Amino acid sequence: MYAVIAEGRDPDTYGPVVLFESPTNADAWHPVPGVTTGEAGYGGEISIAQGVVWVMLHPAIVTSQGDTDLSTLYRSRDSVTWHRESLPCPSGTVASVAAATSTRDYVVCGGGGAAGSQFKSAYRSDNGGASYVRVGNAPFAGDFEAVAASPATVAVTAASGGTFISASFDNGHTWVGTLAFGDGGVGLSDLGFTTATQGVVIYGQINYPPGLQLLMTHDGGHSWIPVNVTPT
Repeated sequence: MYAVIAEGRDPDTYGPVVLFESPTNADAWHPVPGVTTGEAGYGGEISIAQGVVWVMLHPAIVTSQGDTDLSTLYRSRDSVTWHRESLPCPSGTVASVAAATSTRDYVVCGGGGAAGSQFKSAYRSDNGGASYVRVGNAPFAGDFEAVAASPATVAVTAASGGTFISASFDNGHTWVGTLAFGDGGVGLSDLGFTTATQGVVIYGQINYPPGLQLLMTHDGGHSWIPVNVTPT
């Protein structure tokens, strides 16, 4: 099991973000050597496919004028040895990673734009991250939140004036909208695919738990439906 932990002393301070790991049969967490933002940073993403683990962390440059969010990518093929990987993103963008198979992953770089929209440059690697090719950009609407992938689908979430999921079913070349709420940008979190056809995402704000709702897809991301998880 893996977890990305922010080491700040309180919500108003910044500290290093560290990848922790534990065996699945024990509560024995310890930091993974070298997989950290160092002095300051924001939480990142963990994406696993067919035994290959990708971790994106976000170091921060903290100044009196504001904070700049950066990105660093790590990969392990055996959960023992970790390597820092190169990113294909343009400067001034922030990246997220999604593993589709043991050899295919996607990196989406968000940056630029205005008025509740953001460029979302998508890249695909078919050789385990050794090289990337630019594929079709995800839709401009909304500020980029997250990306997830399965062998058949890559999807991104975005929010601003509304809440959106867009997906590609041809390896990132063309994109279509698969969910849109005109909700003022409530947002989505924890997007992920558990199989080639099944995926999950949480709709709502974490600071308002009563409003959270689980959405699922059973057709590879073509449609998303709410699921009632209230105990009866």
